[in-house]
Amino acid sequence: MLHYRGSPFHRIVFGGCVQGGDIDKGSGTGGSSMYGKVFGDECFTIKHDRLGVLSRANSVPHTNASQFFIISVKALPFLDNSKVVWPLD
Repeated sequence: MLHYRGSPFHRIVFGGCVQGGDIDKGSGTGGSSMYGKVFGDECFTIKHDRLGVLSRANSVPHTNASQFFIISVKALPFLDNSKVVWPLD
């Protein structure tokens, strides 16, 4: 069963974000999804424009899995069109 319970925040980027969701290894080198190992990017309509935005972490396009990050500053617009934001509103 896939879940985030017990998975740590494994990375803190000063002035940027906190990253977690490596449900396999807990180190930032793993991850999984209900669609298989990875899945493609969905859309880039929501922007990284405010504190608290939740976004998928990936290494290159179309490599999404369980890892995510939360913006800990006002905005990170350089991530727009490369990382997919989870709609929370």
